[in-house]
Amino acid sequence: MDNIRKLPIESQRKLWLRECPYAALFLISCVGEVSQSRLTQFVNGYTALDASVSRELVGKIIRVLQRDGNIFEAKQNRYSSFPPYAIQKNQEEWLILGDARVDTFIAKGAPVFQVIRTEGSCEEIHFERLLMIENQDAHKFFSDNQIRPFQRIELVNLIQDVDRLIKPISWSEYEPNPCDRWEILSDSGYWTLAKSQSAITEELCRSINVDREGNTIIEKYYFRNKDGWSPLIIDEARLWIYRIMAEADKPYEGKYSNVNNTFQVPLGLPYTAYVALRYLGSKTKIIGNHLFVENIDFDVVKDICGRLHIKLEVDSGKT
Repeated sequence: MDNIRKLPIESQRKLWLRECPYAALFLISCVGEVSQSRLTQFVNGYTALDASVSRELVGKIIRVLQRDGNIFEAKQNRYSSFPPYAIQKNQEEWLILGDARVDTFIAKGAPVFQVIRTEGSCEEIHFERLLMIENQDAHKFFSDNQIRPFQRIELVNLIQDVDRLIKPISWSEYEPNPCDRWEILSDSGYWTLAKSQSAITEELCRSINVDREGNTIIEKYYFRNKDGWSPLIIDEARLWIYRIMAEADKPYEGKYSNVNNTFQVPLGLPYTAYVALRYLGSKTKIIGNHLFVENIDFDVVKDICGRLHIKLEVDSGKT
């Protein structure tokens, strides 16, 4: 690790994008709940990156760990790992996710276990903890190591139906931190600028802080109720956005091709939905502002779109 500091800055960035997500997951697993600022300090402890570059890098690492289903936002900008769980990839192959401390025990008791790092763009980079075990031995192995196994199709049931959302109650005496601007999501389905924090009445809103170039660096979501504020973690906010947009007759739109069984949907899915799509399809990739999922069954896509009120267009390939 100490040798990392001797590398050129750009080489450090590339190396950390490849190596640091797993190290960060291990830190989060051991500590229990870690703030984004502490993760930034963790990166700075091994690199010569300046503060702004470190924050950017840590932001990407957090998105990778959340997107792949390893961690969740326990509180605003504070992250915890999920309890260890496994998803059956095919027959005797299982992906291990969540708390990384279990890896020590898996490595000692499993026939084959390895952490495989793959690289794409900065936003696509991730790693897989791959376990190979015969089916007849899997149940006892997972039970002994307190790992919850999931058949792949069970992942869809983890996605919350937006119709079942319950408006959160206010936090007693809670006040949001100052920010550069406030925006509200109106009933018509548009994010609009609020004149001030005090001008926000009863709606879903977000606070935004920007850098010198005007780029968003921190975005936090809230429900403003009559009697106060309710802060939302990003996944809660995303579910509410899907519901409000649908109620405003401006639902997110997805497209499914019957020709090659590919699903296309805008970015911004709740992480449970992304995890389901990633592991139920053969491959995911991000192009522009869209997620593409290859070789995924139409019934799975239809179910996910129904839960999130995504308007689904089907391309049969016929002219």
